[in-house]
Amino acid sequence: MSKAQIDFIIPSYKSPMLTMCCIRSFEKNKADFDFRYIIVENACDDSYEKDVLAISENVLWINNPSKNTIAANRHAWGNAEAIEIGLQNSTAEYVFICHNDVAATHPDWMTTLYGKIEEGCRMVGTRFDNPESQRIGALHQSGLLISREVALNVPSIYPEWDEESSSWKLDVGDAFTRYCRENDLKYFCFRNTHNRNVDIDLPAPYNDMTFDRVIDSDGNVIYMHLGRGSMKQSDRYYGRNNIEQWKNFLEEEIL
Repeated sequence: MSKAQIDFIIPSYKSPMLTMCCIRSFEKNKADFDFRYIIVENACDDSYEKDVLAISENVLWINNPSKNTIAANRHAWGNAEAIEIGLQNSTAEYVFICHNDVAATHPDWMTTLYGKIEEGCRMVGTRFDNPESQRIGALHQSGLLISREVALNVPSIYPEWDEESSSWKLDVGDAFTRYCRENDLKYFCFRNTHNRNVDIDLPAPYNDMTFDRVIDSDGNVIYMHLGRGSMKQSDRYYGRNNIEQWKNFLEEEIL
């Protein structure tokens, strides 16, 4: 396989630990790829830009003090805005779009994803929606490798609310999946622990954690997602699995 460049589009919001751990995991497991990181910080905060550049010099840092992000209940719109900005600044044929609470956990993770691209897929990712959800059953943007051309052709990646069912019809990035279906473009979803019967244990003392794990055909966990990471780091979310557990797990087991 020839050496390929992948542009990573990583929205961030005042969450330096998450963003730095994320990039460290990618740099440790980059194999023969050229990774470039487009960090879209949805605030005026540039206090950790130099720390990110210390991990990799191949970084494009963009400050985007989004009113969507800081407004009440508008985090998803700010996230979509950051992805749009990342796509506009990308030059690679394929981009990896992810939250900053995602970590690569296997040396061959990108080789595995890119292998599906070489098989003809235009988009590769993980996690279809909950069975009870009113949404369309899409690949989630918590780790999505997609053709930049395809991504730029999607009319809008912003969330869509369905008045009739009073529920979300589309979350951020779900329209990527809808576009592929409407245009008969091949895509692939890896097995994962989000609403699936996948028995993959983490080592103690992290074996009771519910980090979403993405699994290849050999049963390897190739990347993981904490979930609600930026909100947890700013003490605005109190669900299971806190920031310290995530940080400790990555530093002790991955990094």
